[in-house]
Amino acid sequence: MAVLLSLAYVHSILESHVARYLLAISMVYTSLALLLERVASRALVFGELATEDEVLFSGEPFQLTVELRSWLLILASVLRVDLLSDSGVSVTEVRYEKSPEVLRLHISITARVGTHEVAGIRIYARLVTLITEVEVTLVKRVVLRAMPRISESMLTVGGGTPYDIGTSRVGVSGTGTQFYGNREYVSGDELKRVDWKASLRTGRMIVKLFEKEVYRSVFFVIPIHRDYLRGGALDVLAREVIRVVSELARRGTEVSVAIVAKFTSSNTAFMKIRRPADIGSLAEYLSRIEWREDSEGNLTYRTSLWLSVKLLSEVIPRKSLVVYVGEPESDVDIVAGKIVSRIVKNMGHEPVFAVVSPSILRLILGEASVEDLIAITRTSRVAFGELSSLARTFVFLGDDLLKFLVRSIHT
Repeated sequence: MAVLLSLAYVHSILESHVARYLLAISMVYTSLALLLERVASRALVFGELATEDEVLFSGEPFQLTVELRSWLLILASVLRVDLLSDSGVSVTEVRYEKSPEVLRLHISITARVGTHEVAGIRIYARLVTLITEVEVTLVKRVVLRAMPRISESMLTVGGGTPYDIGTSRVGVSGTGTQFYGNREYVSGDELKRVDWKASLRTGRMIVKLFEKEVYRSVFFVIPIHRDYLRGGALDVLAREVIRVVSELARRGTEVSVAIVAKFTSSNTAFMKIRRPADIGSLAEYLSRIEWREDSEGNLTYRTSLWLSVKLLSEVIPRKSLVVYVGEPESDVDIVAGKIVSRIVKNMGHEPVFAVVSPSILRLILGEASVEDLIAITRTSRVAFGELSSLARTFVFLGDDLLKFLVRSIHT
């Protein structure tokens, strides 16, 4: 028993001394690591961003170069790089060139359509010798403007005549104001079309025929509220709008576009596209939509409705197809849509609603969340049912809407 007690006593003494030595070593290591981390962060912060204050790019990822100068660079290994920006900007690849004095980072950046503000770059590095991680922040304001990609086919000239606006007679009977001819009355004809003089002269019921008139002008009203600035919804919307507008422009149709969103200079952009070459202006305006997810803007759709009435009365020619792109954000927006629809009809135009929900756009990209699926089943169905009772309504900017527009202005 005495021997066992002696061994236990010796073991306790050795264990306490080992623990003390290990604690001392760890404290020295921790203190040295913290010291080097502070020194390293101060030293590494002296860097340069080799880029302009504002960058405009389209399609391919943008290359950003960062140079870091410090005597500690030979001990550092870069782990990752983060951008101090909104969710629409991401880092896809980081390549670096290292020398004893300079660490040069080549960062590939992709951005969603719109304007993004990068406040700086945060670099995470590791000091290899002590296996400690340092965090370095380079403060540099860079504005990135990403344009939607435009294919060469969108800029080619097709059929049709530019500046062919208003309505045009197509040489067949239909709805219009120009007299075309007469025919015998058949069941279903409206009584107001009866030609009473011809009926008395022939002794049979004769109705008047008028030459069909078609629209030559399409006016797109596009509200962009903050729900579009999540995921790739704005990218899909921009791509589809440009596709439809370019196809109409190729056919000689005058297209007007009003975009209601948060811009750098104004909340509204209005342009007329009379030829395919003007598509570039539309893409440039879309690149100026600011990504501010925390900004207020719950009245975007309603604002666009009333703005369209103002523009129709001032700068849009008579007899236009007015396409409202977007999703009502509340029941009040649906009521406002009904009121504006009646006003637009009384002004001689035809309203068309394309209920384009950001949730549907994210679903197309495979980015839809559970909340998006719930919104699709609720809001879109209600808005579609309410608005379709007053005007032609589509769920998306797809081929069905394009075919309807082409048929309305060219047949």
